[in-house]
Amino acid sequence: LQADVGPEQAEGLALPGAKARWAEAEAAKLGRFAAVHVRSNLPSKDWPLASFAALRDGLRARLGLACVQVGGNGDPRVPGDLAADHRGGLAWTETAALLSRAALFVGPDSGCMHASRAVREVPAVALWGATSPLNSGLFGGAVANLEPARWCAHGGRPCHARCDWTAPCVDSVPVEEALAAA
Repeated sequence: LQADVGPEQAEGLALPGAKARWAEAEAAKLGRFAAVHVRSNLPSKDWPLASFAALRDGLRARLGLACVQVGGNGDPRVPGDLAADHRGGLAWTETAALLSRAALFVGPDSGCMHASRAVREVPAVALWGATSPLNSGLFGGAVANLEPARWCAHGGRPCHARCDWTAPCVDSVPVEEALAAA
């Protein structure tokens, strides 16, 4: 990746110059945007699509952020209007470059979540379910690690301490809480 890095290199992980220039042009078209990723490798970490749609509306109304969806071919689309839908349409380096230009990242514990911090310390709202932010969470400035333990009926025990890895415990994280964190 180092060979094609120019002055437009993002803070953090070096990105290929051509990919960084593409992301800069894409970001210029979009304006200030939140990158949204909806799926992880475990159902217990995936927030409902309806919650993402409500969050998208709140981010637009309260913060003036457009929403751009990133992810793979198999990821479901957030219902309603998106500024851009890049599910399955980008190489990994393009996704990373686009994440480096985001004003905010919102999504579950996933590769995209970690990439958002590797390319630049993108402000993030990270949604947790069966995994613990204590083990693999985002740290540093402007990060909200939202765990469902506060809202579910398991005596305040963290989801990762009692989860069967398929329970939809992250569903209990309120949209309003994610908006306030953003």
